Amino acid sequence: MIKNGLVIQHIDEQQVATYSLKEGEYTVTAQTHGGLAPTLSYFLDGEDVTDDIRALRFSPIPPQSFLPEFEAFQAMLYEKEQHALQQLYDQYTIRPKNMTAKQQVLWSFGLLLIIALPIFLVLYFM
Repeated sequence: MIKNGLVIQHIDEQQVATYSLKEGEYTVTAQTHGGLAPTLSYFLDGEDVTDDIRALRFSPIPPQSFLPEFEAFQAMLYEKEQHALQQLYDQYTIRPKNMTAKQQVLWSFGLLLIIALPIFLVLYFM
């Protein structure tokens, strides 16, 4: 018997237990609280399931052994995690988002020049 809020047990006529994951809309949010690494939170239809997902991932029994769809579930979560981390990064960056790659490179060099110009002027006139 697997005890996890995301795992549903099904027993057939021969009393053989099979397991599946709960269906629904999984969402992932990334937050930072001043540390180096962001905190990822997982929700299933608005309900926090972060502890259940961590328990599955770090279980001593590999979830692949009793959940046939776990690899697809992991791939879906990974994609949503990357999207949440990208949104968090875009929230805190000063990088312009509506420019082409070439314009962004020029923006970066221009910003570097504006920041470095006072230092060069001080060094020149000393």
